[in-house]
Amino acid sequence: MAQLSSILDGCDGEIARLKFKQSKFGEYLDRVLDRYADALIILGITIACVYKMETKWVWLAGFLALTGSFMISYTAMQYDELLLSKAFNKKIGFRMGRDIRLFIVFIGAVLNQLFATLIILSIVTNVESIRRLFVLRHEYQLS
Repeated sequence: MAQLSSILDGCDGEIARLKFKQSKFGEYLDRVLDRYADALIILGITIACVYKMETKWVWLAGFLALTGSFMISYTAMQYDELLLSKAFNKKIGFRMGRDIRLFIVFIGAVLNQLFATLIILSIVTNVESIRRLFVLRHEYQLS
């Protein structure tokens, strides 16, 4: 379901652009609704793990996955804006975004490893958010 929603989410913006009906508000609304969808996906995984594992550590993993997911989205705008406007290193690199997070959820669901998925999301998203903070701090000190 997460993969299907990701595909449909990508299509709505393309359709709006093709019909010349895109708007700044529509773009903003799409980002806000994506955060709600991310929260519901992580909450669903967390609740499934709580019923399966019956341990309180699941709530911590879910909280960290949710926090990391929100922080990576929050840091992305400033990070992309600053670094892409400077043509940072003039190379295309790997970007940890929503598609990667949903792919991690997809792989975790296929392998039936939901708790591991929460742990991976917790680590990857929070580490990337912290890395972005260090890069942005360095860039701001240079300017």
